[in-house]
Amino acid sequence: MICMMDHAVNRTNEKIDLNAQADLDLMTHLLHADVLVSNETGFLKHAFGQIWLPQGKVLFTSEQFAAHISKMV
Repeated sequence: MICMMDHAVNRTNEKIDLNAQADLDLMTHLLHADVLVSNETGFLKHAFGQIWLPQGKVLFTSEQFAAHISKMV
């Protein structure tokens, strides 16, 4: 909730992301994961940078994730 309020106050010129709550719900599962794969460029990307990036979590686009996986094989 704090993240959504901060976004609303500090980014008043941006359109409201109707998926913000679903994005935050998804990110709560990162408590036990290290990587999130999403092509989202709006609220999720911004919130991830504030909440999880400082914790060492990684956000990949689907293309980045596929390239990363192909390097591991």
